[in-house]
Amino acid sequence: MLLTQGEAEILHEYVVPFRSGTATGRGTLFLTDRRLILEQVPHGFLSSASPHTVLNVSLHQLVNAGPGPGRRRPKALHVELDASKWTLFVADPVKWSKSIASAKASLRHPSDGSRPTLFVHVAPSHGTTHTVERHVVKVRCRYCGSLSDELTSRCPSCGAPL
Repeated sequence: MLLTQGEAEILHEYVVPFRSGTATGRGTLFLTDRRLILEQVPHGFLSSASPHTVLNVSLHQLVNAGPGPGRRRPKALHVELDASKWTLFVADPVKWSKSIASAKASLRHPSDGSRPTLFVHVAPSHGTTHTVERHVVKVRCRYCGSLSDELTSRCPSCGAPL
């Protein structure tokens, strides 16, 4: 894994089994202050092949990340992107979700450093145009630490009431 200028590694874990759709395997998971990276481990113990990058996403692209359900402790970290969902079997999913949440909270919005803003243009039938501005606010779950929209009543990760 190569870091960009000014990027710092926060966490990493080796031999992490993963699953996304039909893709499965084992890899090394890295969390930096800007990205989440999963590199697949080459097959065979003495393989000289370099790792293959399976997942390399900016923290801005993460929709949700949180520990999965478990009886005594969560067994997996669930990462949701715009187009895909990943299940990563890390040793401590709660630690990973908290680290991802704090790294994501410390990021600035790519455009101007403020929170994302949604602009809605409504064109009524009489020909005038009104612009409605709304800030997108995320709420952190007090049980698992994952982020969700303020209008949802339950955490999409663990199902707890918000």
